[in-house]
Amino acid sequence: MDPKISIIIRTFNEERWISHCLQSIFSQNYKNIEVIIVDNNSTDNTLPIAMRHSVKVISIMISSPVRLLMTVLRLRVENILLVFQLIVFLQILSG
Repeated sequence: MDPKISIIIRTFNEERWISHCLQSIFSQNYKNIEVIIVDNNSTDNTLPIAMRHSVKVISIMISSPVRLLMTVLRLRVENILLVFQLIVFLQILSG
């Protein structure tokens, strides 16, 4: 059996992108995965859209990428693949 891969996705008002992101993940050949949405109190339709897929949802207030990492580490998943939307990378790059 293939090892389980946990994919953690940080969201905040990502209704425009979340469906495409999840469809891409679930269309992969590798099937032993779990997807965990860590939502930062979205006020749009991010969570209803995400919940159309087989995902676990954690709602939490996260103010920085460091706090996100600390939250993920507390989940104690065996294998972690962090999937961040482009906006997070831009936030990190812009400081």
